[in-house]
Parts: sequence; structure tokens; C-alpha cells
Amino acid sequence: MPKFSLTSATGLWHRNAIVVADATEGVNSVFGIPPYNASAGGLGPLGPEPNGPGATEQDTEWQLSEEFRITSTSPGPWQWVAGYFYRICILQFNQ
Repeated sequence: MPKFSLTSATGLWHRNAIVVADATEGVNSVFGIPPYNASAGGLGPLGPEPNGPGATEQDTEWQLSEEFRITSTSPGPWQWVAGYFYRICILQFNQ
């Protein structure tokens, strides 16, 4: 009867974040304008309202993963491994 080891690894991850972004970085890089600091010639704040155009979004992410692995442990020239991996990831972005 062959000897083997069984390994199981489970991961569950969840994040709910509110992200506030403005247009400063994109505008500055396109036109070669100095960074955010207005005193250095930059445009200053470009958003979100009331400072300028921008976006506030809510990002919700959920992920579950499972791995099963069976590995031979008997001595000899032939070793084997078999396994199964499953992952589901749900992303939702509301702007």
C-alpha cells in the first residue's frame, strides 16, 4: 500500500473600501505639469467635488480558494503528486 500525505489549504478574503480619486495624476502626466503642489506650478486639487472633477467609488471584493494536494512519501525512484485547486472571486465597483 503506497504511503502519502494529504495537504489542504483554504483562503477566504474580503475587502470593502471607499476610494476617493481625483484627476491630478493623469492630467499632470499628460501635459508635463509639475506635481500636485500649486506653489510648484502644479494645478492643485482636481477633485472630487467640491474641489474639481473626480470620483468616489465603493469597491467590494470577496475571494475563496481551496487546494487539496496528495503527495507520495514512500522511498524509491517514482514519486507522484495530484491535486485540485478551486477559486472564486467576486468584484463589485460602484461609482
